[in-house]
Amino acid sequence: MIKPLLTLALSCLFLTATAQEQPTDYKRSQFSISYGLANPAGDFGNDDWDEPNPPFAKNGSLLSLSYTKGLGKHFGLGATWARRSNDFNSSQYLKYRKDTNYSYTKASGDAWKSSFALGDVYLKAPLHSSGTVNLLLYAKASAGMAFHTSPSYNLETAFDRQTYDAMKDKTFAYGFGAGLEFTSGHFGLGFEANLLSASAEFERVTHSKDEYNQPKTYTRTIEQGLNTFNAAVKLSYIL
Repeated sequence: MIKPLLTLALSCLFLTATAQEQPTDYKRSQFSISYGLANPAGDFGNDDWDEPNPPFAKNGSLLSLSYTKGLGKHFGLGATWARRSNDFNSSQYLKYRKDTNYSYTKASGDAWKSSFALGDVYLKAPLHSSGTVNLLLYAKASAGMAFHTSPSYNLETAFDRQTYDAMKDKTFAYGFGAGLEFTSGHFGLGFEANLLSASAEFERVTHSKDEYNQPKTYTRTIEQGLNTFNAAVKLSYIL
């Protein structure tokens, strides 16, 4: 997905590069889409077998849609919706469980998923301004709500199968980031790196069978950090 974004952005910038030079308007509105990598950090990046309930989250992806309104040369406000996905590392989880019980034969699961609704504050530092062509360095801080879903997964032995339901929680979330953006006319191309941070409390429900082959269910509470370092390419349209 990143390669098509880059191709489209470079085409747009080429078409507008010869536009007539005008005074830079720092109060324009901007719509952006970005896509890139989401790397688990802190407890979310933990797959240490000696720690309780490691999440076994793989490197994933982050898709963001944002709106920004400039308040002047150095400040801006905005809003962002983002969707993050990190696959569950089934093979690593199976190794973890085999360390305590060699009868386990197979593990499978889907992904950790989070959606974010955030408000953003921007601090901008123009590096080059010549009317319609601009180069901008910025930092931003974000805060809002996040909606999390843990992976559902299965663990099997030759005689039994344990099923772990997906868990959901909504929490406060915040983030910090910085980026570099080149704009020409109505189009912009940039790169942003940021940290998204949240912590959830899940009620994990497990389904299995007892020694008499009768279904049994038990529940326990799990606290999970859900931080990722993210790096993304950004394509923008400026009104």
